[in-house]
Amino acid sequence: MDGNNEKLVLLEHLRQLNDTLTRLSARRRRLRAERRVRLGQLKNTVTFILSFVLTALAAVLAFFGLPFLPIDKIIAYVVGTAVAFFTTLYLLIYYSILNRDRFSRQKWVKKRLQPVNTKISRMDTEIRSLLSASFLDAIPFDARLIDKQLLAEAHEMVVAEPEISWVEIERRLDTQLMLQRTRRQSLFASEWFRLFGASFPEKRA
Repeated sequence: MDGNNEKLVLLEHLRQLNDTLTRLSARRRRLRAERRVRLGQLKNTVTFILSFVLTALAAVLAFFGLPFLPIDKIIAYVVGTAVAFFTTLYLLIYYSILNRDRFSRQKWVKKRLQPVNTKISRMDTEIRSLLSASFLDAIPFDARLIDKQLLAEAHEMVVAEPEISWVEIERRLDTQLMLQRTRRQSLFASEWFRLFGASFPEKRA
């Protein structure tokens, strides 16, 4: 009976951990989506401003400056405006083709994204702390099986058959996964690999 209670307690701990992990992971995904939106807005703003400046420089160079300048200042005017024009054109092309990852590493972009990056970092710290729970050392089966539905079924097995072993529970759950023909990883397994760069229960990070 004690062994049965231990199984039920461990499964309940896993269920609670999985629920908390699901909430934290969903919040982290929302923050990353918010970060992508802000990053896109920053890039669009930069390209818009540079396009506007480029158009203004072209207009000034073509229509407004030359007729009103003395002859001795035309060369300096043209050279100065041309340098500004091509510098702006270079920046416009640079930011237009810059991929999202490299754009996000710009110092001024990092500063703008710091609040949301701090929140994402806090989520990662909470998830890492959650996955470092000491009771996980006693998990008797693969991380693929740490899933809401599968944990519920394992709980039913233990209630129905108090003497059932962890080996048998794992075998039945594995069989069910094979019948479902699914290869998707559980959220637990995915987050573990993302943070530690290894399969459960290994840790390399």
